[in-house]
Amino acid sequence: MDQEYNLDLSPAALSSTASELVIALDKAIDSVKRFGAETGSGLEKELQAQCQKLYGILSQLQLIFLTYTKHWSPDNLEIDPPLDPMIYNWISDCTLTVLGLQTEVDRQSEGVNEDGFVEVAGPGEDEEMELKRLSAQLKEHTNSMSDFLPILRCDLDEFLNSNIGRTEFSQRFENDASFRSPKHETAVDFLRSALYSLNDEIKTSLAGLQKNDVTADARDDVKALQPELSRCITALTEVLTNHSSEWIESMLNGRMTYAEFCQIDTRKVQKYEDVFKEFNRLFSPFWERGHWVSLKDNKIKKDDLEEAGIEKVSGTVRDITEMLKA
Repeated sequence: MDQEYNLDLSPAALSSTASELVIALDKAIDSVKRFGAETGSGLEKELQAQCQKLYGILSQLQLIFLTYTKHWSPDNLEIDPPLDPMIYNWISDCTLTVLGLQTEVDRQSEGVNEDGFVEVAGPGEDEEMELKRLSAQLKEHTNSMSDFLPILRCDLDEFLNSNIGRTEFSQRFENDASFRSPKHETAVDFLRSALYSLNDEIKTSLAGLQKNDVTADARDDVKALQPELSRCITALTEVLTNHSSEWIESMLNGRMTYAEFCQIDTRKVQKYEDVFKEFNRLFSPFWERGHWVSLKDNKIKKDDLEEAGIEKVSGTVRDITEMLKA
């Protein structure tokens, strides 16, 4: 465990490690092609497809590393790039699988006889199952990093935004036209803003129900709704404050992933907010007989709750918690 803290997790070092994996992947693909040509094995296409998908993931990782490398150096910026050690571990695991694949197909190629059939090289060894196992490992590596990539891009955006004001950083950023300005608001920025507004409205609803008295016929409805509102607020706060490690933990625990978060429909969130805005009118003072009257002077009745749309609020709360996998 102590070794993990001694790893060089600088963008340049990770880029170099990823480049070594790309070289190993090239060699493995060459071996797979040769093996397929010699044996006519149907597994050749499957293995090549998995290798190409891994190539795609590595290309996206290299772009992230390149961005950090161009806009960060320990001499100019105090904040280190938020690159988790899991990235290094993932590259290492991929490298072991890729090297294992090359070794296995080379070994099987050496065992091809004059008729083009693979001869069993070891007692009880099933070559086809071994190749399928390696293909499944490659697929697992690709899928796991596919889930992490949106988190890494989010971390990169936050890094760029937090450092854009620094003189040296800004100059390097302005000189590089290959990356968008972090000052440009993205769809995720609008989504986060909408979710914050929704969360505020739900907090207003909860506070209103907690502060104001209700009549006996409304007590059960209010008592049932309050914990659901609290749960909804907790879920929204969690996804709005998650950083990379929290998103990774959320994903591993079967909760919302960052990719799923980015796919939330902002317009739907705004419609949810409208439901709570309408409900919160219940707590606004109103004008009666020449003076303002508030709920301090009147208890909330069951009819008041129904008119404010408590059923719609309850349904919306269920929709939100389901959306957030809370």
